[in-house]
Amino acid sequence: MSTEKGIYAWVHNWDSMLTGWRRLQYVQELAGRLKMEVLRTPMGYAAVDPFDNLLPPGTSPYLESMAMQPDYHDLFANPRIHTHILTTYTEQAYNESGDWSDIDLDLEYREYKALASLLRHYAHKRFILLPWETDNEPVNTANIGDFVEMTMQRVRGIQDAGASNVFSGVEFAHTSGLVMPRLAEIAPDFISYSAWEFTAPLVSDPDPGHLETAFHSKLFTIQDVTKYPTNRIMIGEIGYPPGAALEASRWVDMVTRVAEDKALSIVVYWNLLEDGNGYGAFDGAGAVRSIGRYWSIFNRGVL
Repeated sequence: MSTEKGIYAWVHNWDSMLTGWRRLQYVQELAGRLKMEVLRTPMGYAAVDPFDNLLPPGTSPYLESMAMQPDYHDLFANPRIHTHILTTYTEQAYNESGDWSDIDLDLEYREYKALASLLRHYAHKRFILLPWETDNEPVNTANIGDFVEMTMQRVRGIQDAGASNVFSGVEFAHTSGLVMPRLAEIAPDFISYSAWEFTAPLVSDPDPGHLETAFHSKLFTIQDVTKYPTNRIMIGEIGYPPGAALEASRWVDMVTRVAEDKALSIVVYWNLLEDGNGYGAFDGAGAVRSIGRYWSIFNRGVL
């Protein structure tokens, strides 16, 4: 099975453009223009959700209620997109103190079991539910044991729903952090390496071989520590710093080809729409940029 290519719809400055649910419709429009079949979008507690979904706090089950909203249904029913990677959070899991009670743990389990049970009805779609860069949330590494317990409730809830098209995932950004060594214990279906922070300083290196060697080394470490097979490892984020299209395409080309050589499951480009940092496949006005064209061509296997 070849490595699939996806794109991440995560932005921070949408308030000046669109509001509320209209943003999900716009995501579909832009992803469709790139002919993307794998899409990563956030869905969850409003504090970390750029879509302003505005469900009242305390709505339970929160994630299931959000997935039932008409615009999410429209997104999930889109025939072009066959895989949805959902960056999901519940209100209790986003507790900054990390002090989770037995009630919180039970709620987390029930939230994900209810969501997976709902998503099973989109039988021809695949869903991967994962949090964003867990080792970049200080609460997780400060309370690693509690984080493992909470995340296992998420994974168990998804598994116990018995939905053959819904999978659990955990994302990390640091191979030297506290989360990656605990992934085998948590045992999600997929693990996701967010490579953006690691790779950004290396893109301008005049010797592309240095970057490729470093990336191979990272993937070797991930496999050695987690014992996960490559077809259950995904690259949850790659991107490139503002600069020449040549630098961007060289970097994206290298990461994707290494991922294909290693038979990784998915590579996701960050970001769909410009958010002020120069990484968008589309600019703030919705015009496709050179990296967007490049990623679209790569996705279709033309290069």
